[in-house]
Formats: sequence, structure tokens, C-alpha cells
Amino acid sequence: SGFREFADNIKDAHFPTPDVLDDMISVWESLLDKKLMNTLWIPLIEKYSVDSGNELVCTLEPLSLEGQHHPPEYRRDFIHFNYNVDPGSDMMYQQAYDALFSAKTLLTSRLSVLDNVDNHYKFHFTFPQKNYYYTGDSLGLGMALLDICVLSQSSAYKDIYKFREPLVCTGIVDIKGHIRPINPESLALKIRTFYFSPFQHLLIPEENLEDTKKVLESLRLEYPGRNFTIHTVSKLNNILHDENLLINNKRSFSRLHKVR
Repeated sequence: SGFREFADNIKDAHFPTPDVLDDMISVWESLLDKKLMNTLWIPLIEKYSVDSGNELVCTLEPLSLEGQHHPPEYRRDFIHFNYNVDPGSDMMYQQAYDALFSAKTLLTSRLSVLDNVDNHYKFHFTFPQKNYYYTGDSLGLGMALLDICVLSQSSAYKDIYKFREPLVCTGIVDIKGHIRPINPESLALKIRTFYFSPFQHLLIPEENLEDTKKVLESLRLEYPGRNFTIHTVSKLNNILHDENLLINNKRSFSRLHKVR
């Protein structure tokens, strides 16, 4: 993996390296070796209280999605995070429902074989850390991508989508599928965290590209040699055409007949 190469380069340097590096290699590779069809990576910012005030720290965590159809009598979608019930006013849950609505609208308008408009689902988003409280709207783009993959795999759509490579992404999505930028302070911290990770692909809102270039210019001057790809998006619809991010498989006629 990229992290293995990165770690080997550190070990070859002429200065002592901590034993914890071996533990880090083991953790990263166990995560990256997972089947990530319905998992992507989210840069999350945590606030810690220290003697000098509050300190912001960014980590990358895998967000996974499992979904199932509701019976016909259900008239709405239900979304859980780490199997916690929607509190009703949380920013993250509001963004989750916007992401799901935009994904369902996009798939139904472009790829539907049957009428899926009235289909409703129970979706479970999960992070590994179950005892943390997660919130914020910058998870929206990641949730919408996961929605597209899970919906396309489980419903009567012509195409089935899954991720081509382990993907880190951040951004806000509205119910019309427009991708909104995140604030520059958070962006800089997230870009820096991605830069020092083993990941090769980062997806950001198109409106954040110029700020991203400025952050990367500074990082490359101080820490050259990092290779990766930055992907940008302004509308959810554009992602369906990006073969660098998604694998698109056509559903067979026999499979469509079974879905019917």
C-alpha cells in the first residue's frame, strides 16, 4: 500500500523511528485491505481542550453504509448513525436526508427501470468509534456517494455503482444535488491530514479547489514527493460519469427480472 511505502521511506532515513510506526502500519493495512464497496473515508475534526485553549485535530475515519427496503406500508426513510435514532434537529441528520433525497432523485430520473419514487429505506451509517458524538454537514457528499452505491445495488436501476479506489471526501450536498463548499479553516486542516495519509484520491467541492491549491503549494514546498489525485465536483450528477471514482456495471436482464 501507499502507507507501506511511506513507512519504509521513514525507516530508511538516518534518524530513530518510534516503535509505534509498526503498529500504525498494521492498523492502516488492515483497514485498507477490507472490501470497501460501500465504505469511504471522511476527514473529521475534533476539538480538544488544552491549557492554551481549544485545539483542532483532524483524523480520517471509514464511513460505511448498510441499507434495506422498508415494507410498502412505510411512508418515509429512516436513517441511523452508529444505530442511534435521528434526534430530529441535528445538522448531520438533516444533511443525511438531503443526501438521500438527491441520490434517489438522480438515480430515478436517469437510471430507473421501474418506478422507484415510492421506495423507502432504512439506512445505517457507521463509524468504527461507537462512543463518539458525530455531527456537521461536511459528511453530506460522502453520504450521497454511499447512497448512490447502496441504492444502485439494491433497487431496479440499470447501473450498479461501487468505488474504484479507497476514497477520501468532504463536502456539503443540497436536495438538488449541488455540492457546496466547506469553510476554509476546516478545509486546510483536512487537506493537511490527507496529505500525510496513504490515500491517493481526495474528492472536494469544486468551489474549494483554489483554497486547496494554496494549502498544497505550501505542503509540497516543505514536504515534497507526495503523489495523489484531487477530484472536484459541483453537481452529484457529474460523479456518475467519473470512471476514476466509480465502477459502473450494467445490471443483467435476468437480475432485473428478479427485482421485478
